[in-house]
Amino acid sequence: MDHSVVRALAERAASAGFLALRFDVSGVRESEGDVHAWDAHLDDLDAASALGASLAPDGPQFGGGFSYGARLWMERMLRPNPPPIKALVLLAPATRVPKTSRDFGDLLLGRPIRDAALDERALERLRSVPIPAYLIVGEHDNVAPPAELRAHVGPNVWIEVLAGLNHFFSRSVGAGATDLAALHPALDRALQLCKKVSDTFLQSSPPAAP
Repeated sequence: MDHSVVRALAERAASAGFLALRFDVSGVRESEGDVHAWDAHLDDLDAASALGASLAPDGPQFGGGFSYGARLWMERMLRPNPPPIKALVLLAPATRVPKTSRDFGDLLLGRPIRDAALDERALERLRSVPIPAYLIVGEHDNVAPPAELRAHVGPNVWIEVLAGLNHFFSRSVGAGATDLAALHPALDRALQLCKKVSDTFLQSSPPAAP
């Protein structure tokens, strides 16, 4: 939740007038649970949605995630009884998932990934996203290759490729400093999609009780 890309999304959302929640999924840092528990991580999205609804009950909800978080949201929206999310902001959802410690090391150091396998399930989720989604990816992302994403996105997904950036939205090698000057405007464009959905939602909703 403290990665600079995640912080940037939450900060731009808050600046646009949304309530923004960041959290670590189960098993990450101080979170209880198993870091490998995929289903528990999907449950975490439901818990965050419920908390958001309790804090801001009168507006629509949106989901956003970076890399693994983006993959989680795509998966959750296609499972039974998804939370009432109206649109998604997906940052670099990986389609070639590192499988070994060498892979993760190469990713962090900006080296070619040798063992990462193509995740057909992620591609199917991209084709099947059931709600509006704005996908942002770096031109040189080696685990979410833009050409691969473009070839598989479904009709509800808009994709923006940021020139010169890698998986971490950095211009340096591997997990370098996030280029916020390039990322912020793209996030603002993604949040404009959410704003349009929000305005439609509010116009169609009955007026609040006095």
